[in-house]
Amino acid sequence: MKKNPKPTALKDNIKPDGKWRSAAEYVITFLAVFVIFVFCRGLNIKNNEQLSFVIILIAFGALAFYALWLYSKGKMTAEKAIGLVIAAGFILRIGYMVYTHMFTRGHDLGTFSADVHKDWPGHLGYIYYIFQNNSLPDVNTYQLYHPPLYHISAALMVKFASIFVGTSNMQAPFEFAQIVNCFVSCAMLLTVRNFISELDIDKKFLPWIMLVTAFSPTLIQMGGRLNNDMFATFFMLLCIVNTYRWYSKRDMKSIIYLALSFGFGMMSKISCGTMALFTGPVMLYVLYKDFKNKNVKNTVIQLAAFAVICLPLGLWYPIRNLIMFNQPLTYVLEMKPSDYVYRGNLPKSELFFSFSLPQLYTQPFVDIFKDNSVWMTLLRTSVFGEATFEKKEIVAGILNIVNLVISVGSLAAMVFVLIKGKKIRPRYRYGLFALWLIMMASYIQFNYAYPAFCTAHFRYIPLTSLIGSIYIAYAMWLLSGKKYKNYIYIAFMICICLWCLLIGIIYA
Repeated sequence: MKKNPKPTALKDNIKPDGKWRSAAEYVITFLAVFVIFVFCRGLNIKNNEQLSFVIILIAFGALAFYALWLYSKGKMTAEKAIGLVIAAGFILRIGYMVYTHMFTRGHDLGTFSADVHKDWPGHLGYIYYIFQNNSLPDVNTYQLYHPPLYHISAALMVKFASIFVGTSNMQAPFEFAQIVNCFVSCAMLLTVRNFISELDIDKKFLPWIMLVTAFSPTLIQMGGRLNNDMFATFFMLLCIVNTYRWYSKRDMKSIIYLALSFGFGMMSKISCGTMALFTGPVMLYVLYKDFKNKNVKNTVIQLAAFAVICLPLGLWYPIRNLIMFNQPLTYVLEMKPSDYVYRGNLPKSELFFSFSLPQLYTQPFVDIFKDNSVWMTLLRTSVFGEATFEKKEIVAGILNIVNLVISVGSLAAMVFVLIKGKKIRPRYRYGLFALWLIMMASYIQFNYAYPAFCTAHFRYIPLTSLIGSIYIAYAMWLLSGKKYKNYIYIAFMICICLWCLLIGIIYA
């Protein structure tokens, strides 16, 4: 086998091709999601699983045929491979939205009613109240304590849809709210592509990162739900991306984008503020360096602009609730001992140190009443959420094992890159590890402080899979073409391909 040249450090001022960052792509993506939804609803394909699966298979078949044609003609490039992977991700996300009812596999939906004083107001009631009253709820019970960006966006979509489908049956316009999260889930693929194009790595390894993101079951499911998890994840990603870009460029445009990412993220879910544990030290480091170089004025102005934009956007709702309801700024809804998901009565050793490899195969799906292990729940929910896929138990069991292998492999790749990746810029080599550490530490602390089954769900840390896939790609790059070690590189390829295939069987 011909050896690849030794990886070398790339130039510091890498910039993605301008076409990658065109706003038109996002507009076109939204229109595509909207039009397909309307088309499928008009033809009674919406919520019809069998017919939807046939259409998804046809779409994947056409995509595979085009990929084979490109390969046979010698026209397959890294950029085209990434485009094909993104198209596959779009098919999975839009297809899932089409065949999944808005009440299916949801989280904290509550009562389908605008009466937030009488009924149990989850995310549905939150959207319903805004739609009906054109104002925010005057109580903060159940899910109403969350900031309202997603719920306002969904209510606007419902209001728009009601013009055409009426309000005699409120489920009809409410279905259109699925478009919002589905679009954001698709848009996330474009953002990930833009970000990884800036990494110092051979471009031919980038499609492997995109595969993990495009086929992420968590992102697929969140794209069909009616809650704020998808918004929070997307804006957390933007916080990361724009932190890196501001560090590279140090210009006002980048700091404004970063401020908006944090502001809108905290308007979606206050936990987005944890990204400040990454961005804050970066800002202090830049300030320190500029102070030493006696060039601190521009940095101070930019940080002031960040504060002026970010703080009002991110904190107005928590401050509102603090004044109106005496709700703490970092309030989290706690489970009571009587709740079936409560795990505070169990020893911490059972929550954090119990694990059964055979059960991942024999019991592939979670049992929300009996499962206690944080790590078992994390692995299972990362591929199935809290759902059970009937007649697919064998495939699901195999997927759990493959998922575990990739998870362990990503940790090994992370350690390998941290030790051997001397040609990789420290901002990626160590910075991504710092990000992963922040997310995992927050996750563990969250489960320690609020022990409950739902707290252990992977939907709180889906970006760890992106970071893991980047380290896998870096490891594949460093290992490629090297005697013996090349087998590890090939093993990563096989595992990722098998993982994607099994997910396609489950979700398509």
